[in-house]
Amino acid sequence: MLLVGGGSRHVNTDGGIERLAETLGAGILSTASGRGTVPEEHHLFLGLSGLYANSTATSLLEECDCLISLGSRLEETAVFGWPGSMGVSTPVVQVNIDAAGLSTEFAGPCAVGDVGAIVDTWSRSLTDRGRKRDSAWSHRIDRVKKILLEESSNKPGTTAGDRPPLVTELLTEVERTVPASRVLVQENGLQDMWSYFYPAYVCSERGGSIVPSEQTSLGFGAAAALGVKAAHPDRPVVALVGDGAFAMFAADLPSAVDAELPVLYLVLRNGGYGWLRSQAEEMVPPISGVPFTREERVRTEWAQVPGVYQAFVRTFAELGPTLRTAWEYVDNGGTAVLNVVVDPSDTPLSESEVSGDFPTTGCRAQHGEEDMGHGIG
Repeated sequence: MLLVGGGSRHVNTDGGIERLAETLGAGILSTASGRGTVPEEHHLFLGLSGLYANSTATSLLEECDCLISLGSRLEETAVFGWPGSMGVSTPVVQVNIDAAGLSTEFAGPCAVGDVGAIVDTWSRSLTDRGRKRDSAWSHRIDRVKKILLEESSNKPGTTAGDRPPLVTELLTEVERTVPASRVLVQENGLQDMWSYFYPAYVCSERGGSIVPSEQTSLGFGAAAALGVKAAHPDRPVVALVGDGAFAMFAADLPSAVDAELPVLYLVLRNGGYGWLRSQAEEMVPPISGVPFTREERVRTEWAQVPGVYQAFVRTFAELGPTLRTAWEYVDNGGTAVLNVVVDPSDTPLSESEVSGDFPTTGCRAQHGEEDMGHGIG
């Protein structure tokens, strides 16, 4: 198996990592900040690792002979839920441009150097030796990929147009409406985290995902979207944020208009801080007297900003048409804010994960994901 970290993002422009995976017959996983290194429609891509992994894909880590980590520090979020055999009976090979970025928690050989150069060297060496892939393992990977796609295609029990839309349905509409060259800038709240779970959302092109909130303050992803648009004026930029995070940024919306940086903001409205609310309710006894979310906030209109298109989506029936209108506004050079009212129970994590039974709950900004700079991870 290959694990692609943030240090691989800018060294895979020619698809060297995919060639290595194909030569080895290896499945590909990604860390959150490494996402977008490999096009996720590739037949060997199986989603994210650690906290954001699908258990079906994680099961492959229990069966593989070796894991090769490319440009990752293997921090807590990336390795959450890994089997205990990793690094003990199953070697973890680490490639990193900086020796200080190598994890000492896993046994196995390490290579210090540029990820792109090392991957290319390995691919050429394996090709020269005529290495044959394990057909049974390739079949196992294909089967897992098929299961992932089948699970994603399952529809909700009701198609009633007056129900609140699911976050996964919003992400599906984004894939249908916004060109594949889009860049999704993500926050890390309880409900916008759906976008981390493949294939609930698929990055079709390289560089299509930015996750600055893995190591920064609430609302930074919303602000960073403007920087992403300035860096890539030719690509559509979509920011998926919770209403709590957006409240930290909303005062800067006029800056987006003044700088002529058109971004589509998708704001999930659950009334405040969903993660804190869920944690408070799971405490024994539950924390009371602190309303982390308030029902009246869901229905409160944001103050109108000149030059910004704003709309509310409260039902599934409104989702597609309203999103298309908002995207047309952005495509014509404007900034749009689409407020999507969501059910607070629509989350990708289990109750135990929400309540704190994993390393980074509640203080995710204190745990750094891989650096997204060239060759660093």
